[in-house]
Amino acid sequence: MHRFGFSEAELIRVLADPVTRAALESTRVQLCGLSLHLPLEQSANEEPVPGEAAVTARVREVQRWHGLWQTESAKLGIEVDQALWLSHLNDTEYAQLQGSNRRVQIKARIGTRLWLGERSALTVHGTALAVHPLPDGTHVGYRQRTGPAGGTLVVVSGGTSHGIGLSAPTPAASLRQRIVTAGTGALDAAGRALSPFIWEGKQRWFAETPHQHHSMVWLPRGCVVPQVGDQLRAEVRFTTSRFDVVRGLDS
Repeated sequence: MHRFGFSEAELIRVLADPVTRAALESTRVQLCGLSLHLPLEQSANEEPVPGEAAVTARVREVQRWHGLWQTESAKLGIEVDQALWLSHLNDTEYAQLQGSNRRVQIKARIGTRLWLGERSALTVHGTALAVHPLPDGTHVGYRQRTGPAGGTLVVVSGGTSHGIGLSAPTPAASLRQRIVTAGTGALDAAGRALSPFIWEGKQRWFAETPHQHHSMVWLPRGCVVPQVGDQLRAEVRFTTSRFDVVRGLDS
């Protein structure tokens, strides 16, 4: 990743430092194992080792680091936890590592798979705060824009302070992602933006950019009109969202 943490040379230097050794010997500092935060994609810098079993680049990286950890921690002369804390591996990779290191406790960090990568883990809703059926041509909001003929303006809880309307850069790793990004940019340039709020199975258009604590969205003619207090589901990016209430964690 090259983000935080030690390089191999830094790890060796820190473990050999007399201050580190003294802290470990006195138990003022305890080592709980080696934690590796691996990339989502296969490590591009890991080359296959001739004669070794075929494994992924991520597995090779873990094996290399674990070998270094075993060698350097053994020089300390004290018992050090050999546990491996690993992230972003798939089930096959975990099985390969456990199969080759049966005496080592492998701890899988799977928060990404549990709640971030699994979209059904959390369901986000906004509350209808106000509902306004409006005559054709009515100008609304700060920018005084008009909506669809026979439309209904719904004010929904959730604004920029909650992360509504905010987005992170797309990795553009696939053709579909590039097309979606280009289409979204074209709509933004035309002054139109889909909100994350879903009603009757469809994402609804923002009436204008979201406000700090709420959003204004249009429902077209023919839609069932929500009542104040009804919940509108929202498809949002979990890592950029802030929620007023989180329910279900205590059940």
